[in-house]
Amino acid sequence: MKKSSKIALTVIQFALVILFAGGFYYVTQNAMQPVGVYKLSQDIPMNSKIGPTDFKRVEVPKDAVTPDMVTNIDELVDLHASTRLFADQYATKDMFVEQEELDPFEVVDLSKMRKLTIPASYVDAIGGNIKYGDSIDLVYVDEGETSEGEVYTYSRIFMQDVLVYSVTTDDGFKYHDRTDRTKGAVSSSAEGEETTIEDTGDLAQITLAVTPDQAEEIATRMKKGTIKVVGRFNESTNQEPAGFIIGEYEKVFTGNQLAETNE
Repeated sequence: MKKSSKIALTVIQFALVILFAGGFYYVTQNAMQPVGVYKLSQDIPMNSKIGPTDFKRVEVPKDAVTPDMVTNIDELVDLHASTRLFADQYATKDMFVEQEELDPFEVVDLSKMRKLTIPASYVDAIGGNIKYGDSIDLVYVDEGETSEGEVYTYSRIFMQDVLVYSVTTDDGFKYHDRTDRTKGAVSSSAEGEETTIEDTGDLAQITLAVTPDQAEEIATRMKKGTIKVVGRFNESTNQEPAGFIIGEYEKVFTGNQLAETNE
């Protein structure tokens, strides 16, 4: 009886050893199983749009793959580099962003730019839907007088694709766009606590990044007439509008005309 028990115990121990060894072998082999990830094939400047030729596929052990590594090249289609990238870096998801997430000032030669602030209100500035990095147009509104002394009013988009450097409140603090929420909206913290979103104050001024020539023109037009902000879409392209006139302009005229050049 004792002998049978010893034999049974030996068999069980042997089975456990085999099971453990098999499991260890399976886990080891599974961890060593190669997985395809991607490295950068060349240096990529910040904000550049990327394509399939910017990457090369390499295989690494499965246990070396981190959650942020790129294993599917289709995830990167039409994205842009969020920072300067170098050849042979492993591609990770945080290296790439959508076009609207890019910082335009990272690719602008700021040595040729200046900062100029213009007054603004919700009505003048797209209802407050404006922030750092946005691209806007500027429209000028003024009155003119014909050679016969007749007065007319005209408007003209005189500057396009101007970068917004900052938007501030009447007391100089950073303004936060609140057009995407309702009045009295609340935010929830990670702990589940709800707080009313703080009102940062009314929009009062917009600081633009402009060339010296543009700064001179904007300053002169602000002194003479009124400047309003025109919002752009991501798909907007620059156009060549002639201006719009209402009133006596050589004749009773309402329509498109170059009021500033008599053309």
